[in-house]
Amino acid sequence: QSTLLCIGQAFQGTVYSSDTLLIDSFQTVYGCDSIVHYDLVILEELIDTISDSICYGNIWNGDQYFNDTSFVNTYTSSFGCDSTVILNLIVHPNIEQFSSDSICEGSQFVFGDSIYINSGNYTHSYQTINGCDSIVHLELTVLENYEATFENHLCYGDTLNGTIYYTSITLIDSLQDIHGCDSILINEVIVHEPFFENQPTLLCIGQAFQGTVYSSDTLLIDSFQTVYGCDSIVHYDLVILEEILDTQSESICYGNIWNGDQYFNDTTLVITYTSSFGCDSTVTTFLTINPISQDTQYFEICEGESILIGGNLQTTAGIYENIYTAANGCDSIIISDLTVHPLSELTLEYVLCEGETYYAGGAEQSEGGVYSDTYQNVNGCDSTVFTNLIFNPVFSIEYEYTICQNDSMFLGGAFQNQDGIYYDSLFTIHGCDSIIQTTLNVLDDQIEFYNEVTICTGDSIWIAGEWHYESGNFTETLTPQNGCDSIVNTVLNVLDPNAMLDEEASICFGDEAQLFLEGSGTVENISWYPDFSLSCDDCIDPVAFPEITTTYTVSYSSGCNDETMESEVTVFVNEPLEIELVQTEINIVEGDTITLMVADADTNLIYTWYDQQGIIVCDSCFSIEVHPNNSASYTVTVDGPENTCTGQAGVVVLVEEMTCEHGTLEVANVIFPQSGGYGDHLELHYENVDIKVMRIFNRWGQKVFETRDLSVKWDGTFRGQLLNPDVYVYYIIGICDDKTEFVHSGNVTVIH
Repeated sequence: QSTLLCIGQAFQGTVYSSDTLLIDSFQTVYGCDSIVHYDLVILEELIDTISDSICYGNIWNGDQYFNDTSFVNTYTSSFGCDSTVILNLIVHPNIEQFSSDSICEGSQFVFGDSIYINSGNYTHSYQTINGCDSIVHLELTVLENYEATFENHLCYGDTLNGTIYYTSITLIDSLQDIHGCDSILINEVIVHEPFFENQPTLLCIGQAFQGTVYSSDTLLIDSFQTVYGCDSIVHYDLVILEEILDTQSESICYGNIWNGDQYFNDTTLVITYTSSFGCDSTVTTFLTINPISQDTQYFEICEGESILIGGNLQTTAGIYENIYTAANGCDSIIISDLTVHPLSELTLEYVLCEGETYYAGGAEQSEGGVYSDTYQNVNGCDSTVFTNLIFNPVFSIEYEYTICQNDSMFLGGAFQNQDGIYYDSLFTIHGCDSIIQTTLNVLDDQIEFYNEVTICTGDSIWIAGEWHYESGNFTETLTPQNGCDSIVNTVLNVLDPNAMLDEEASICFGDEAQLFLEGSGTVENISWYPDFSLSCDDCIDPVAFPEITTTYTVSYSSGCNDETMESEVTVFVNEPLEIELVQTEINIVEGDTITLMVADADTNLIYTWYDQQGIIVCDSCFSIEVHPNNSASYTVTVDGPENTCTGQAGVVVLVEEMTCEHGTLEVANVIFPQSGGYGDHLELHYENVDIKVMRIFNRWGQKVFETRDLSVKWDGTFRGQLLNPDVYVYYIIGICDDKTEFVHSGNVTVIH
């Protein structure tokens, strides 16, 4: 009996691991032996391994798999034994590859089913042998064809690679680089000619060139090698520039700002600059201060009239001030003093003689009465004159006289010695004519009479038997036929028709000169020219008051003839002596003492100082010290030799309360120049004030030092020369911390 057993299966209680033959003996029902052979066949366990595959992420038996997986399943075989099936599920990955490649510029690259010519990142999908996706990423680089340029610098006639070069040339060679791409080499062969340079070089006077100082223009020749090793010859044309000295003149108005500073007096400024060539350039500026002019003009009008002043019609007396711009660009103040004259009336009374006439009421009047006329008075205004005319009677008287033959009688305006009727006109007590009729009878008796005769120079007269042309007394005895002597005494006067006039006169500005026209004869028809600045232009002795030197011409005629003659006289107007003060307006702090000083005083002149009450402060001083408690003005006059005119100037000292509450200023009062120690310069100590300028003057008002940079200290010199021991005056202008300006002055003594 063959028996199949599964491995591990028991047979009759026994487990057999291999095939076995068992013999077993039984007895049949009949008691007979029955032998059974058991051929035990051990069936091995059936283990079967199978494999399958899918792509990454695919579905297998309803499930999605991403990794390799094994499955074990046990079944029962047809013999009833266990059968184990092992399934190995292989998950094939989707392949993603990254690669890079390159091509030369101008070439093509085939990737998948595409052709590429530009650099970039490209992607293509394939299927593997397993049927799964395979993604390939390509980084494609297009290599540029290499082109390089080299320079070879050669001197004229040098050799390169066996070739001699005299001119520059470009050599081109084509190669392949390590990538198999084209490589172009450009070789620039540059041939340098020998270098010659003419180099003008500007030097300031005293400036060194290559360690040497040259005093005049010089030509230097130097040989170098260029950066390429070639010869380089340089000609240095050295030009020596002199120091530039320039002078300029500027003008501003009094008290205006120039270059940030305020000026009141003419000033010389010396400033050193650096020119465009780097040399010193000294500019001297003569700053002229133009004055602000003020003029007063006087106008007179009549009541009811008007006048244009400052662009407005004025009818009321008063003082009007207008400001204009003068020709120098500064203010010109015109003060107009307007006087309004009233209209006037005048009553006159005249007593006339019968037969006379008087011009009144616009006509000649011969009868008594009141007549009115309208004239212009001395002010040019209407003046109504009422004239009362009174006429007195005229008288007539007759006389008869008898004289000797040699006598004479003054009748009819002359000595008469002939018979006849003569008429003389005298005045009554009322001033009227009294006609005297005189009958003259001349007897044969001796008559002595006197006669006075006047002739002009150049004329002559017959007296006492001869011609006379000089003045004198002459006597002549006449014996008539009737024996009555007549003695004639004649006085001869010879007149000079030419008037005398001083040739010149000299006055100071604002004074007057008396002119005189003198002569021994009668002077008539006088006329002075020019007729301005004269008290009268038709009188014999006008007063002249010209503002500038003027020559006056006077024309006149004498009583001898009708000839018109002329004479001249010059009135010289002398300007006052010039005087200038260091300052004309000074601000000081209450309690300070200030020194007032004449600028550039002349030791040959006399300076006299007055306070504002006109009291002499000092009668011969170049400067004075004052200590006013309140603002005050001071005047200084200057006098010189004879025939010079007095000059005058004024200064105003404005006293202000102390405002620099937190500021201090101390100035040394003595220095020891060139002593080599402390005190050889003028020392200043100040806090919380800003010093704008310090000026120092000698006793004659001459400025010896000025600075706006207080690091520059005065060393007791002027223009490089040590000054004599003396007392000097300093002026300091500064700004307080509250922005108000102050002036501080004092004395400093120089001691050697």
